[in-house]
Amino acid sequence: MTTYLCKYTPVELLRALGCALTEPNEEVRDFSDSDALIHSSICSHAKQLLTVLIEEGAKPCEAGCESCEGSRRELILTNCCDSIRRVADIAEAEASLGFDYLRMLELPHRSDDHSVRLFAGELLGLIRDYEAMGRTFDREGFLRYWQETQEDWIRHFGSDAACIAVMGARAGDRLLATLESALPYEIADLTCGGMRCLDAAPENGLEMSLEELMEAYAKTLLTQIPCMRMEQVGARFKQMDKPGMRGIAYHTVRFCDYYSFEYARLVQLTDLPVLKIESDYTVQSEGQMSTRVTAFAESLRKESGELLEKREGPKEACYIGIDSGSTTTNVVAIDGEGRILASRIVRTGARAGESAARAVEEIRREIGEEKAAEIRGIMATGYGREFIDLADAAKTEITCHARGAHAMDPAVRTIIDIGGQDSKVICLDENGNVVNFLMNDKCAAGTGRFLEMMARTLEMELPEMAKRGLKWDRDLTISSVCTVFAESEVVSLIAQSTPTDDIVHALSKSVASKTCSMVKRSRGEGPYMMTGGVARNGGVVREIETRLGERLHITEAPDLIGAYGAALFARDTF
Repeated sequence: MTTYLCKYTPVELLRALGCALTEPNEEVRDFSDSDALIHSSICSHAKQLLTVLIEEGAKPCEAGCESCEGSRRELILTNCCDSIRRVADIAEAEASLGFDYLRMLELPHRSDDHSVRLFAGELLGLIRDYEAMGRTFDREGFLRYWQETQEDWIRHFGSDAACIAVMGARAGDRLLATLESALPYEIADLTCGGMRCLDAAPENGLEMSLEELMEAYAKTLLTQIPCMRMEQVGARFKQMDKPGMRGIAYHTVRFCDYYSFEYARLVQLTDLPVLKIESDYTVQSEGQMSTRVTAFAESLRKESGELLEKREGPKEACYIGIDSGSTTTNVVAIDGEGRILASRIVRTGARAGESAARAVEEIRREIGEEKAAEIRGIMATGYGREFIDLADAAKTEITCHARGAHAMDPAVRTIIDIGGQDSKVICLDENGNVVNFLMNDKCAAGTGRFLEMMARTLEMELPEMAKRGLKWDRDLTISSVCTVFAESEVVSLIAQSTPTDDIVHALSKSVASKTCSMVKRSRGEGPYMMTGGVARNGGVVREIETRLGERLHITEAPDLIGAYGAALFARDTF
């Protein structure tokens, strides 16, 4: 089996040499195996590849022997980046990986004539290696495979079917499957893992010398729509010419700046809705990923005719919204005219479904048997939405916060939601539709959990902390990058007998700084509404208002906005 990774790998040549190819693209559980062999801070894409190679090396031969042909392992890599070079070094040095042949192809980062000749030399060397192993180069098969790749690309890129283009860095199989199942259009994989766009094979390929043929092949490989490691990256925006595009899901790799730079440019060039997804090729944080993708899908459905119209129900009817968050479960009951009949905020605890059921039962008792008998529908939202068995349907908290905030104040254009597990910025149009949103990534910094941990360190309850820090003596600064670093700084300040109000004020600044950076990145504009439990923290609210230069609209119960929006969606639906 011959493993490869890069779009510049001469796949057609390897097939013509009789190689059985595999391209590992599955996400892995974690990087514990690879971290034992490579530095933990190296690119997650490289660690994913190394993890797969380690796992594959540990598998026994399917034939049950040690020396059969089926157990032969080959690895073909290109030096597209330093991280992949390190993987090649490890694969060569670690006998446990068991590679019978390993080749690192020197990939020019340009496509001029000199670069083409250099890469053609690499391809000729690959042929010689395999011929020395007893393989025969099938020229007719090679030209046929080349032509098939070109025709596949024309069909793939030229189709005018409505689609969401997945662009940016290579996306893992599970991420692509999530997009495929959640979005209302077909998926067109235009990432490095999904597009090999070769020119047509030469008609006289059988008559050309091998050197001429390899130069022609090297040229078409190097002149593909480039990856971000090549020099002529401006040509990447040719992807925008694909017909039928209804939106873009742009994938970046955690800590890889190359694609983040392109994303910043791309959003300036297109009016299409764009979802930014950052992953590290593990299966962790699938809940947050699901929220992002589903919210994007909900915002797209207005274009495909699936968006529900807002409507009123019978006055005597009752509708319930459940916002199941990481810290609290918030429940709102409304009548057919949208008026709130009752609400509850309970701790989520270990089982989201049980917390929701308990809160709904309390709601039923409060509104009375007659009104409870008129409950027409229950809509769930929040991270626990899929585990609320008593709900009739579910929507993401992005959409529900937008629905609830717009109903409370139609003038609001940006929602700042800081909950227990994450923080979000949601931008709305004049009709309350979501036009953009951002969420924090795999980090508690700037969330309610961050403040909860800091309150515990300061030996105080959250309600007390929410009232402190409004007056201070020293204007301190605490890290807004990492909860662990921030806690260490707080412990040091406590040891120095720093007044508590000074520390709390610094923590409020830390949360506000991270939040307002998200507002800026999302291009959010006022009027602003703040939702979530942290909206009750006076110090954080004041620091955000100072940075925005504008007051925040905060309702009497800001933690109920998502549940209220869910209840309104229940009314729209049932």
